[in-house]
Amino acid sequence: MNDYIPCRANLHRRHVDPLAHCSICGASEETTYHALVECSLAQAFWAKLKELEGIKLPRLRSSTWPEDLLDDTWCRVGDRIVLLCGMWSLWNTRNDYHHGKKPIDPAFAIDRAMGACYHLLIAQQNTRRGPTTRADNWQPPTSRCSEAQL
Repeated sequence: MNDYIPCRANLHRRHVDPLAHCSICGASEETTYHALVECSLAQAFWAKLKELEGIKLPRLRSSTWPEDLLDDTWCRVGDRIVLLCGMWSLWNTRNDYHHGKKPIDPAFAIDRAMGACYHLLIAQQNTRRGPTTRADNWQPPTSRCSEAQL
C-alpha cells in the first residue's frame, strides 16, 4: 500500500536503477501497478487464472488499487486471497526473469499461488482453534535449588 516494492520506477526514483522502463514488455515505466496488472506477463497470468480457476481480476484504479483489493465492494474475500497470492507469485516470476532464471509458465505460477493460498488458509484455521494441547499441558520445571542456595 505504501509502494515499497522494488519495481524499476521505484528503484529509478531512489537512484538505484538508471532506467525506469519495463524490461518485459518495454513500457516506459515499470510501476508496481504496471508490473502486477498491466504488463503483458501480468495479463497472461490473469487470463490463465480466469481460465483455470474462474477468478477474474477486477478493474482496479491505478492510483488506489491496493485499497480497491481490500474493499469488499470491489473484491470478494475469497477472491481477494487468491488475487493477493497471485500477485505474490507474479512478482516472484518477474524476479526470476530479472535474475536470469528460466521463465515459468503462467499455469505453474498459478499453482504456486494456489498452494500459498491453501497454506495460508490452513494456518488461519489452526489459529482459530486456540492453543495446542501441548502448550496447555506445559508445567514449569520443579526447582532443585533450596532457598539457601539462592
